[in-house]
Amino acid sequence: MNPRYEKLRAFLEDHPAAREAAKPLKTGAAIRIVLTDDGSEYTYTVRRGCPVFEPGKTLDPDVTLSVPPGAVDSLLSVTEQTVQGYGLRILELADTDDLTLKIRGAAHSGLGRLWRHGYFNYLWMGGRQFVAYLRRKGVGTISSIQERLHSARKPAD
Repeated sequence: MNPRYEKLRAFLEDHPAAREAAKPLKTGAAIRIVLTDDGSEYTYTVRRGCPVFEPGKTLDPDVTLSVPPGAVDSLLSVTEQTVQGYGLRILELADTDDLTLKIRGAAHSGLGRLWRHGYFNYLWMGGRQFVAYLRRKGVGTISSIQERLHSARKPAD
């Protein structure tokens, strides 16, 4: 078992901001998380309103996030421990050029399924700074998000 798994599990399942961030996700939403130091795969989903992070391959993921050890450590060290603070950190980690920190993502679902599964609620939960960050990166509207999703969509393994 990857040594970062238990730290990440405790954070995603128990931290108040992480539990709050899980609320918009609907039944059927699933994220494959790959810890890049050893390639171990985990599934993040919500069951009965509670976040669950467990070992194993996600059968039908909406997205895959490839997360290096430095990104896990960076996420766990956020000082502004709010949904907004963590959301901004995730965006920064996805946007960095530092490969020891860079979270890579791949969408496996289209706009409609992502909408139904609750992911777009993060635009509102993230607050002004989150949306402003997205706008600076050229994804400040639903149509620009749809365009990026279309160009980046990949089938799940």
